[in-house]
Amino acid sequence: MHATKTKLWTSSCETPGVHRGFCSECGSSLFWYPKDQEYIAVAAGSLDEPTRLKTSGHIWLSQRGDFYKLSDDLPRFEKRRVETGE
Repeated sequence: MHATKTKLWTSSCETPGVHRGFCSECGSSLFWYPKDQEYIAVAAGSLDEPTRLKTSGHIWLSQRGDFYKLSDDLPRFEKRRVETGE
């Protein structure tokens, strides 16, 4: 599927100050970015293969479900990743 437009909206009080982008066809989350940051987080599952992406760590473990098991030695963060300048 090739989307021709993205629906952009500002989130509710759950995450104030964050913009989120969704596919206008199916509603899938595509990206989000906080107004006060210099980055955009892109949903890796929204990219066509080959992505050449590699997992560098796990974030928001404080909100993971009990079915989510990790079996690697990558860095783990209870909330968001702390920027190290790498």
